[in-house]
Amino acid sequence: PQAAPAMSTPMSQDDYMTVVVTPKLTFQLCRRAEWKIVQDITQEELRRGFLSRFPPALWMSSEKFSFRAALPPTAAITEDTTSLVYKLVSDEVPDERVMLSILRELEKSYEGIIRRAVNETRSEALQEHFMQQEQVEEARREQDKMVKDLRKDCRSLRDQLQSVQKRLFLVEQEKDQLRQEQNHTKERIARLEREGAEKSREARDERQAIREQLAAMQKLLEAA
Repeated sequence: PQAAPAMSTPMSQDDYMTVVVTPKLTFQLCRRAEWKIVQDITQEELRRGFLSRFPPALWMSSEKFSFRAALPPTAAITEDTTSLVYKLVSDEVPDERVMLSILRELEKSYEGIIRRAVNETRSEALQEHFMQQEQVEEARREQDKMVKDLRKDCRSLRDQLQSVQKRLFLVEQEKDQLRQEQNHTKERIARLEREGAEKSREARDERQAIREQLAAMQKLLEAA
């Protein structure tokens, strides 16, 4: 008889290895059976683990930097190996400035995201504003048409003064309604502008928070 498929067991903490990137940044790597010595861990695996510390939207090109192990490449990896220490290096910048250049690139990526979000919000607000203006123009054209029709009726009903007065009263009511609609349109436009300003403020606050986090990390680097 065919053997039943083996049940997959949940991953435990022992299935992961902590990677310490000097000075003080860490990330987790899932252990692989083929890792026997330090050099068996590929740069691609280390880069993926490093980038997992950051939101996907901020991921950068990781080909610019690599990881240099503190241990010799032939050092053995055993079940007792719980962590490994690496140093970030790059051919483009000095070793002591690699982490700083990465933080700057992350900051630029985040600023780009915020800029796009603000532009999208502004574009939506402007589009809504133009739509409201078109509605106001349409209402004004309707009003002009009604006034012309009223004058025509007045000329044709000049002998019926009482009827004309009633028509004028109705027209005034319609004008008041149009004014109310215009006021409502202005209030809606103002509300959209306030919402756009609020979204812009929230975006600035979020960007400031990221900058403070990046500044804190930079201080840690400088302190190290």
